[in-house]
Amino acid sequence: MLQSLKDLLLSETGLGGTIPTEFGMLESMQIMYIRSKSVSGTIPTELGKLSSMTIFDLRFNLVGGTIPTEFGKLTSLVELRLHDNSLTGTLPTELGMME
Repeated sequence: MLQSLKDLLLSETGLGGTIPTEFGMLESMQIMYIRSKSVSGTIPTELGKLSSMTIFDLRFNLVGGTIPTEFGKLTSLVELRLHDNSLTGTLPTELGMME
């Protein structure tokens, strides 16, 4: 039902919990802002299927783990904002191979 959703703006909503893996099925998604200061868990690998995504902004949350290597498949991505989280590890080499 939401497959045609292009923009998801959830800034300063106070929503908590984890990012649903089902967001990876939103094939038309271009812009995703999730800045609520309460989102935790990890970044779902399923988001790597969103080939139309141009902006992914997850700043100022409680997200941990690593950046999924699947993000290297986001060929339309021009902005990736992940600072002020609890991410660990290194940047995936797949991100460095994006054009």
